[in-house]
Amino acid sequence: MAKATSGAAGLRLLLLLLLPLLGKVALGLYFSRDAYWEKLYVDQAAGTPLLYVHALRDAPEEVPSFRLGQHLYGTYRTRLHENNWICIQE
Repeated sequence: MAKATSGAAGLRLLLLLLLPLLGKVALGLYFSRDAYWEKLYVDQAAGTPLLYVHALRDAPEEVPSFRLGQHLYGTYRTRLHENNWICIQE
């Protein structure tokens, strides 16, 4: 963990030194993450996400995954034949 922290500190220092030299050039950096989760709310109350999406792929063997919000499990399982409002094909 210390190695990653010192690497990040070194990157920040490098950016601080280079930014004045770059002038008005657009700069973008990408830092990969082990996991990336999004919560999708569609006409839902706060704190009740409709869908959780894990969609960031840092490696070819990773696949996106999806799961329903906890408050939808009971309804979805009891009336599975009626609930065709969401279809996810992975």
